[in-house]
Amino acid sequence: LAICFGAHVLTQTLGGKVKQDLAHKETGTFDVELFPDAKNDILFQNLPSPLRVQQGHKDGFEIVPHGAIPLAYSKWWPYQAYVMSGVPVYAIQFHPELDIDDVVYRLNMYKALYFDAGEDISDLIQSLLPTPEASMMPRLFVDRCMKVFAQTSTDVIHVPA
Repeated sequence: LAICFGAHVLTQTLGGKVKQDLAHKETGTFDVELFPDAKNDILFQNLPSPLRVQQGHKDGFEIVPHGAIPLAYSKWWPYQAYVMSGVPVYAIQFHPELDIDDVVYRLNMYKALYFDAGEDISDLIQSLLPTPEASMMPRLFVDRCMKVFAQTSTDVIHVPA
């Protein structure tokens, strides 16, 4: 489960493309929409669309790797999540591991990276919303991996290049 920067590294390593777009940075609580294939994915299948998530990025997936199945997108980014076909390898642009307190901490910690000097972020902090469905994703991922590994306990999982 590669999240945000880890997802960028995974994407580029597998042949996709990540780009920086300051005009379309997503910082705070946003909705992502699910692609139809998300209904068939064990991690995404029971999640609502739109799915409310926490975001904190100015880079995003421009092209997903060959063999990736796109699962989610947003207003500004054509891909917010994907899974590699046939293996439990996910790249997720948003932050399912963060709650509101975590986002507030990160906003204050990384303020200089995301905002102009002296910019007031109090309205952004006040606009943050809970993301209970997205928060379940890390646990669901572990559950999925346990099922896959139980089924393939003697096999080696290979990620397609």
